[in-house]
Amino acid sequence: GRPGVYSHRYRVRQPDGSLKHIHSHWRVVGDALGRPDRVIGVMLDDTETHELATQARRASAQLDMALEVAGIGLWRYDFATGRIHHDARVQQQIGRPMGPEGVPIETVRDWVHPDDLDDLKAAFEKAVDTGLPVDSQTRYSHSDGRWRCILTRRVVQRGADGQPVSMIGVGLDISEQQARTEEALQ
Repeated sequence: GRPGVYSHRYRVRQPDGSLKHIHSHWRVVGDALGRPDRVIGVMLDDTETHELATQARRASAQLDMALEVAGIGLWRYDFATGRIHHDARVQQQIGRPMGPEGVPIETVRDWVHPDDLDDLKAAFEKAVDTGLPVDSQTRYSHSDGRWRCILTRRVVQRGADGQPVSMIGVGLDISEQQARTEEALQ
């Protein structure tokens, strides 16, 4: 090769049949004329890191499958930007596609039923004040014109300085359960 810095990952089968994941870094050093003269390098056994990453991907896939089966959506509010980021399930629950840049909190609050807005704001403030998970039931206007009742749990994440950085939450559409309960009461 030409003088320069190189890196490559590869697998090595051990005598017992197991695989090692190797990450090799090397530098080709040139002579005074720029021709390759020698190679200096190091090989790192990346097997443990690879296994941890594989386990993390599996756990993440299992969590995502569990959330999908349960119909639970995820959202995150960023205190610095004032924007809420919703996953695909929350976007489907309220029928409002949103880009990766998120939506201003004021916009989301405009989708809330007027009778539920004070409770939603109180749940937000309680989560900030107490640091504990706080639940609320809120009706959101779906893009099809119907109201969808979403059960939400939220908790604040704080920075090293103790200040709120984000609020994360989960949402479950309980509209059908609400309708059945109302029918049963009548």
